[in-house]
Amino acid sequence: MQPAPPGDGMKAAPDGGAASSRRGKEGAAPARPYRSGNEKTSRAGEAASSQCGKEGAARAGDAASSRGGKEGAAPAGPYMAWALAKLGHVDADFMDELVGAATPHLDSFNPQNLANMVWALATPSQVDADFMGKLLQVAKRQLGSFNPQGLANMAWALAALDDQNTVSVLRVDALIEHNTASAGGFTPEARRQLFQFSLWLKTWQPSSTLPPRLLADCQRAWLGEVSKTTESRTQEQVLRVIRQLPGCSDAISEHKTDDGLFSIGIAVTLPGGQKLAVEVDGPHHFLSNRQPDGATIMRNRLLEADCWRVVSVPATEWDGHYAKGEQAARNYPAGKLGL
Repeated sequence: MQPAPPGDGMKAAPDGGAASSRRGKEGAAPARPYRSGNEKTSRAGEAASSQCGKEGAARAGDAASSRGGKEGAAPAGPYMAWALAKLGHVDADFMDELVGAATPHLDSFNPQNLANMVWALATPSQVDADFMGKLLQVAKRQLGSFNPQGLANMAWALAALDDQNTVSVLRVDALIEHNTASAGGFTPEARRQLFQFSLWLKTWQPSSTLPPRLLADCQRAWLGEVSKTTESRTQEQVLRVIRQLPGCSDAISEHKTDDGLFSIGIAVTLPGGQKLAVEVDGPHHFLSNRQPDGATIMRNRLLEADCWRVVSVPATEWDGHYAKGEQAARNYPAGKLGL
């Protein structure tokens, strides 16, 4: 279920961008940056970070001041961080070095650098609170210069990081209102990102939202992704097995939530009334360390805010159990669902 970044993640009710349609992966992503990678891209990320190390991170930071000033060469740090995040590669030590090297040069970051850096931190949900605070202060001074895609990336990233304090400082929602009276400047992908941001904002600040016209356009883009959601073969297998479990015979595939904003992979209502959202998550939902990416984490968070308990079934794990026979296939989801 996820429309958030581009992907399958949340199938958006659309996956992405879904919150992506399943709330997707799309949402998750930043402007050009996104989609985690598979093993090959993960190995590419490993090669990039292993060959760079502290020296490479330092050079990335120094590049920020080369040719100096905001009009000079763009800092290399944000692009390196963005590239690793896009690959879905996680190297906490290297990222720490990159952040350390970039900190002295934050004043030289332009809006694109700032948006890329925040998105890169949000994708693996790897945050240095002190660095983020300094970065957002710089961003606050440049908010008027952010283009629509940069605004969407920044808003989505802050929602993915689930940091209410940073939003209160940055006031991205207010900036969006001042920057545009319509969605004309936002791409469909950016609108889905903004819609996820608005959903997240409402979970802790119900009175805050996007301007009505922009919100309507963003919701339309989101719902368009959700309508494209389809059932995969793996999901069909999981559904068939779940329906054989006690109290799960009425499990539904691609169930739309009451508000129509999400398409849940497999919806199960247990006899006691508890609602389970079983999401069969493919490789693009996970980073190189096998942890869910920022888009998937936000998908789960939004569904939980809507009173669903999210149960992730990694497709790779399912394939392994399914190959062992019917009993193994049945025991796996039973354990996941706590039955």
